[in-house]
Amino acid sequence: MNNTNHHSNTHAIFAFDGIVVDAVGHTLYCNNELCDLEPKAFAVLLYLLTYPGEVVTKDELLDAVWTHRCVTPNVLSRVIAKIRHVLGDTAFNSRYIETVPTLGYRFIADVEQSFSHNKIIPNQNGIFKKDLVHSSVLLEEVKQLLSHLNEERTPYPALTK
Repeated sequence: MNNTNHHSNTHAIFAFDGIVVDAVGHTLYCNNELCDLEPKAFAVLLYLLTYPGEVVTKDELLDAVWTHRCVTPNVLSRVIAKIRHVLGDTAFNSRYIETVPTLGYRFIADVEQSFSHNKIIPNQNGIFKKDLVHSSVLLEEVKQLLSHLNEERTPYPALTK
């Protein structure tokens, strides 16, 4: 793994092909539906997303996610299979997680990444939006209300003479 300076994935939000991964909320949305992924599988997915396009070795994943516990590479294979299943991916025709024989795995889809504390809201295009979407709707409603009030307000008598 190279030593490039990556942002901490603690506040990261990743989006690809209608899938949104929120590291803060530990949530995964697939085509606007909340998807269930066990914690270790979520951690593996998050780790791969942190290094898109790079080969992440099996040992690195085992160390990062299972923190030096005695687990076999079969555990990692099982978790990768679960992630692929949830994402609708396969080992033979990979769209997201590519197996690099004898080395490890590589996340191969184009990933949008943002660092934020805001809640994410997947939209119909699968691209995430922040709570500002709701703020803009509220702002428009407030503008309409103010406009309506200004129309009904009678002018101040001293200004009409």
